[in-house]
Formats: sequence, structure tokens, C-alpha cells
Amino acid sequence: MRIVRRFTALLVVSALAVGVVAPAASAGSSWKYRSSGKAAQSWWTQVDGTPTGGPFGNVHIGWLYVYETSTGLGDAFGFIEDYDCEPGKLPNGGGHGEPTPGCTYVGFRWAEGYGLTFNMDKKLNSARLQGRLTVYGGGHGEGGVVGTPLADVRWTGVGNTFTNRSTWRYRDGTTTYTDRSSSTDRDATMSGFIGPMGFDPSLSGGFMSNFKTASMGRTK
Repeated sequence: MRIVRRFTALLVVSALAVGVVAPAASAGSSWKYRSSGKAAQSWWTQVDGTPTGGPFGNVHIGWLYVYETSTGLGDAFGFIEDYDCEPGKLPNGGGHGEPTPGCTYVGFRWAEGYGLTFNMDKKLNSARLQGRLTVYGGGHGEGGVVGTPLADVRWTGVGNTFTNRSTWRYRDGTTTYTDRSSSTDRDATMSGFIGPMGFDPSLSGGFMSNFKTASMGRTK
């Protein structure tokens, strides 16, 4: 499930884009925007028991991302894939309901929460998210609200920190855009709960991140 890291760059850009509008380009103009923040990510598989035939099945693959919006507050979003599986079977997951022998894909739920309590120490030793999420049915929330679970999710850092860096450039006519990002990350174990779902150590994981971004544009 370490492949979930591929979402990080996109999500950090989305988080920083809130309230940030680049000035209109004109000949000989340039602009620059810098920001930094904290974020944490988690993924898990929850196994309830034997097949239920119910609307949410008995096995759930979840993913959650939270980023700091101000000191002590954060916004979170994620998804849950639901399956009905035979005993001892687990789905492949991956966000598209891929078929797995012994498991039947039931559906997809979207989760989000805003202004939640989110604290993470600078050395990435631990982080905690507390608050209530709103869960919608369907991949885009078209199924309406199906629950408002209370969440108390904790990350505990393991191993050493490591650094990720990326650069993206794009030219549109006479304007060149450049985005650079870097982050210090640390893997983490999971504990706590999201409604009735907990975190089995063998079926969950996550990481914490201190990130920096710089966006620049120049028009000739």
C-alpha cells in the first residue's frame, strides 16, 4: 500500500491552491508563491466477519488524508471501498473495485471533514486527528450522506525520516510555470478509530509529512 504515496503531490497542490489565485499574466511580468505545512496520510483494511449481504459488505478498504489549514486545525478527505468477502479472503482494492476471487464489490463511499483538530509535532514523532467526518455514498457523493462518524486517528512515527523532492514545468505560449515541492516524511503505525472502523496493525499504515512548495510564473 506504499503506492498510496503517489497521491501526495496532487493533494498537497490541491491543499495549497485553496485561496491562492495567481495574478493575470502580462508581458514581462512574473509572480511567485511559497507555502509550507503539515500533512498525514493513512490506509487500512477493516474486516468485520462473515459475508453480510448488507449495503456496506463485511470488508472495507480505506484511505484518509489530512492537511493543516491553521495551527491546530485541519481538513481531511478520503474514501472507503466496500466488499462482501468469504472468510479468509481480502480484495485487491486500488480505487476501482477490481475483481478478487471470493470477494464481491459492493460500493464506494467518499469522506470529508473541515476545521477538525489536527496536531503533529515537528519531528514527526506523532500526529492526531479528532473530529467528525461526513461520509457520502458513491464515488462523487451522489448517494447523499450515509453517515457522520466520529474520528480519532493517531499516527506514531517509525524508522528514520526521508526526503522527497519534485519539480514540474509547463509552458503556455509566452508564459512558463514552475512548481517545486519538497517534503520530509516518516512512516507511521496507526491507532484509533473512524466510527466502527479501527486499525489492525497488520492491515494498516501511514506516514506524516512536513512539506514546502514554491510556484512561479514568468511571461516574456
